[in-house]
Amino acid sequence: MPKRIGELLEENGIIDNEKIQYVLTIQKTVKKRVGDLLIELNFVTDRDVAKILSKQSGVPFKELYTYEPSKDALDAVPYNFSIQNDILPVAIENDTLMVAIADPYNERAKTMLGRFSSRPISFFVSPKSEISKNIEKFYYLAAHPIDEAINLIRENLLNNLAISVENLVNLLIESAIYNRSSDIHITPTEQTTLVSYRIDGVMHLFYALPPSIHTRIVSTVKIKSSMDIAKSNSPQDGSMSYEIFHEQYSFRVSTVPTIRGENLVIRILGGDNQIALHQIGFGERQLNMISKAIKSPFGIILVTGPTGSGKTTTLYALLQKINYIEKNVMTIEDPVEYKMSLIHQVAINEKAQVTFASAIRSFLRQDPDVMLIGEIRDEETAALATKAALTGHLVLSTLHTNDAVGAISRLSDLKIGSFLLSSSITAIIAQRLLRKLCLFCKKEYSVDDWTKKKHGITNMIYRHIGCGKCAQTGYMGRVAASEIILIDNELRLLIAENRSPTDFYEYTGRKGVKTMRDSAIVLLKQGITDLAEIERVFGV
Repeated sequence: MPKRIGELLEENGIIDNEKIQYVLTIQKTVKKRVGDLLIELNFVTDRDVAKILSKQSGVPFKELYTYEPSKDALDAVPYNFSIQNDILPVAIENDTLMVAIADPYNERAKTMLGRFSSRPISFFVSPKSEISKNIEKFYYLAAHPIDEAINLIRENLLNNLAISVENLVNLLIESAIYNRSSDIHITPTEQTTLVSYRIDGVMHLFYALPPSIHTRIVSTVKIKSSMDIAKSNSPQDGSMSYEIFHEQYSFRVSTVPTIRGENLVIRILGGDNQIALHQIGFGERQLNMISKAIKSPFGIILVTGPTGSGKTTTLYALLQKINYIEKNVMTIEDPVEYKMSLIHQVAINEKAQVTFASAIRSFLRQDPDVMLIGEIRDEETAALATKAALTGHLVLSTLHTNDAVGAISRLSDLKIGSFLLSSSITAIIAQRLLRKLCLFCKKEYSVDDWTKKKHGITNMIYRHIGCGKCAQTGYMGRVAASEIILIDNELRLLIAENRSPTDFYEYTGRKGVKTMRDSAIVLLKQGITDLAEIERVFGV
């Protein structure tokens, strides 16, 4: 008889008995399964659960992103059966139906599945949330092809036929989410309205629409975002939400007047994008450094980098390492991007006078152990964050600097005295995001001797090619290249003496601190990224 999921997770060192007992106490009130509660409370991920179930049952574990379900496979199993049993048919290989299943012990579903298909069936285990999301996505797309619908609307516009602008806007949003976009850019030109998506940090043009539709698209988005449709000669900001594939997404909307019309940019937030620390891209030594820093009872841990470098994702991965059963964790963010149980999250609301500074003041009266501050933007926030760190609180926050050393200079610019700074700062993590090579089309090759010598390459490396799986880009997903400085006594003394950045760089070089470029070269040698991507992000 299979063991209970809690026992399996504890035996494999994923959770401890304290968390199980905590969940059992909550279960008396909410009447949910232990496994579901463990996931809801962020004690484990459903990927952890899936891997444990795979290990116990002997059914192989596979990542769903390696499949894009074929129409033939989807047609073999009704949607209602798939959604009720967390089962997703993904392919027909060698006349065998390949099926992802969340619970390999669901014998009833396995038996009933045989009634729908006469083919042999091969099962593999995948995370439940990914199966559910992909069921919604691919069954929906099979019945409602997005590109075909947008192309039909474009043809109707060219033929002066009536269309639903709201439907067009919804389709553009759905297309962006399906293509893993972080931003939608709707740009007016003299000849056309261009719709581009930022995917893995790079802009890609997807659609060109007749220019006559541009104003109507902007007005529709403004109405959804509670913006003033009558005002088109000044910049505006707004927000809206949208649900698709059983996931709720939030959007930050910005319009800017240009000589050809209003430029519209929609930032996509939300969705289940939270990842664990080991998935971000840190090396083993770097993970050990982070683990040491996060165990500190007080001090400031900073994550630095430009906009879109994954700082918030790293902050939340750090939070997952904190025992928030024993500790009171509070966050102030603009906006709240990841929702976590047992953590008290507050969103910036300037109209209600909820700012970073005012929230920190309030937090200090709420007996916190850990505070996450979305960004240190000004002198007041910097001063309050430093005060919190010096009065026994662990503070996690972000700064916009080019590297880890730059964070020290930036805090000095924000009028934090050198002695206070040296006493409060614990660790600095700087990072950039690199696109990962597509697993389906990357190609091995040998570089010239000069390049081998420059980067210390001894073996073959990979480069991007492009295929249907990655939209011909050669890349799929991103990974962080990072540098980490743990503040030791020697560096504290240098900071207290208000030394120059040159002295800090000399220190990091002497201590063997791995730079972001060094980390990128490691990822290159591991076949995760390529030279072209490293040169795009860091220069030649």
